[in-house]
Amino acid sequence: MTTFQLASGRTIQLVQLSITGTYAGFIEGTPEIASKYILDDLPKSIRKIVRWNTPLLIIPSKIHPLPDYLWIAEFTSSRGAKNTDSDYYSKLSVCWFSNKTAFNRKLNTVISAMVVDIDWDQHAKDYDMMDF
Repeated sequence: MTTFQLASGRTIQLVQLSITGTYAGFIEGTPEIASKYILDDLPKSIRKIVRWNTPLLIIPSKIHPLPDYLWIAEFTSSRGAKNTDSDYYSKLSVCWFSNKTAFNRKLNTVISAMVVDIDWDQHAKDYDMMDF
């Protein structure tokens, strides 16, 4: 697993990554019109990719219409976000939009720039690693 260091000092591991075209599946209409529908349906769409019991943080786009690519990354940490018991880990899925893919930059650099300032303790969910 690839690891990333957050500004808080916490280390997280990338479990799953999905990069799709933001407007994939839209066959008519403009990006301006489609963007509204994409944002309205985003949590439901993301749940088709990430596990239902993983909390979801959507980083809003500052660009309208939405950028070309939708990134969805699932992370885990070997420390709980709220529970300090050593059996507890934590997890979080993060979603963001970008006009660039990693084809012109290293994948880890792109991901690190998006997650470095995440408040993991606020958004992540704890789970007992011994629960199978």
